[in-house]
Amino acid sequence: MNELGSKMNDYIIPEGDYVSFNQFFTRELKDGKRPISGVDGDSVVVSPADAVINMIDDNLPIDTPIDVTQKLNVRQLLNQSKLAVHFEGGIAVSCILLPNVYHRYHAPVSGTMVESDEDVAGNYFGIADFPKQINGGNVGYGYDYSVFEHFRRGYIII
Repeated sequence: MNELGSKMNDYIIPEGDYVSFNQFFTRELKDGKRPISGVDGDSVVVSPADAVINMIDDNLPIDTPIDVTQKLNVRQLLNQSKLAVHFEGGIAVSCILLPNVYHRYHAPVSGTMVESDEDVAGNYFGIADFPKQINGGNVGYGYDYSVFEHFRRGYIII
């Protein structure tokens, strides 16, 4: 059984199966399948999605480009938001969703959303030979994810 097949027990399969690729791609998790550590502790940050961590920067510069598949600074990542200055010196994590994972986002912390933008400079395009790319080696920390640099981006500030 392949990795996806072994994880399918984690998802709610609609009666009569999935009716479209989009319904499968955004499938829902069964209760309890992604337990949250420290659910009552605001010092715990959880992953916003089933993703590969591409980069962690623990002293975030405001105007210096950081490596998030392409070189962008915090102001660019947040689409010139006035709130960008509040992230200087903070911690940034770049997470990449690969096509074979669960595609729903979750809030990584508790709180109230104060700003969001679902279309920060980018566009959609396919990858000519994605299976060959993924099966060709380690796609963990430090991998060259530049193929994704023109995919759609968004942000939520909590």
